[in-house]
Amino acid sequence: MTERHRFRPEVLQGLETRVALSGSSLITPVAAGQLTITARNNATHAVVDQVNQTFDSFETDYLQAQGAYLANSTAQNAPTAFNNYVTQRVELLATQLTRIFAHVPGSLNRLQTSSPGGPVVLQSFLRTRINGLGRTSLLMSLVGRRGVGNGALPPPGTTGTTATLYTDQAISAIETARAASLNSVGFLYSRSF
Repeated sequence: MTERHRFRPEVLQGLETRVALSGSSLITPVAAGQLTITARNNATHAVVDQVNQTFDSFETDYLQAQGAYLANSTAQNAPTAFNNYVTQRVELLATQLTRIFAHVPGSLNRLQTSSPGGPVVLQSFLRTRINGLGRTSLLMSLVGRRGVGNGALPPPGTTGTTATLYTDQAISAIETARAASLNSVGFLYSRSF
């Protein structure tokens, strides 16, 4: 029996040029830039694994604490205690990510432009995506801002499908922060941050 031809992927050499149609005029070629693909190596793989472990631990802790809160959310100080727990746990996550990212080349470089998150790449990332006060940070997605909303914190007495929606909202916020962190690893290793 003869072996069938199988698809064997090759390393990308860059993007091919494309043509753009523009009404009745001539077709003009458009040069596309080179796509830099950063292959996974042992260093990036180790960092990705550490980031994933850190977020897995965070998500497990959050869901356990949320379960405890929902089981007794009508207690007098339950909302405050849960809010404080989430805030402290996000700070621990930021500290763990700092330890991981500090070993990634380029994470301690200064940004060329000013950033509301700070002048250092790692500092700017953490303040915008993890523990800052901006609307895209994990902290604000989970606890919200005073007077603006509660983020993913369920109000006291939440049960059933409404509690499930709050849980899904929290998981979505956590996974968004995880994806942003993993993307940042790639950006740092490709020196494009």
